Amino acid sequence: MKLFHLVIACSLFVAACSPATLVTKYGQSGPKSEIASPKNVILLIGDGMDDHQITIARNYLVGAQGRLTLDKLPHRSISQILTVADADPSQVLYVADSANSATAMATGKITSRGRIATTAGTDQDIATIV
Repeated sequence: MKLFHLVIACSLFVAACSPATLVTKYGQSGPKSEIASPKNVILLIGDGMDDHQITIARNYLVGAQGRLTLDKLPHRSISQILTVADADPSQVLYVADSANSATAMATGKITSRGRIATTAGTDQDIATIV
């Protein structure tokens, strides 16, 4: 299950990379002739983590005016996930899980808790970016 999340997230991150993320071999931006593709990409997925949890951690660890290493990263994004009830897909649920969150990131479709690349209610397969 965790490997599936990692594969999905890596695919999304690679697809979202732009030339602005390229750096020189010394880690600084430079003229186009010196720009090289990054050798490695580290993707962090804070499953169930949003800005509230980051703010709490920042306040506790370094104070309200401090900065976490996470704050210094050059690129950060968020994904809002909508979850529906399995028995009634018109009913919105306010708590998601890892399965339907990964499905939303990989398919762009809304589904219910416990679903991996399948629709809520009808259990039909959904095509993923993988």
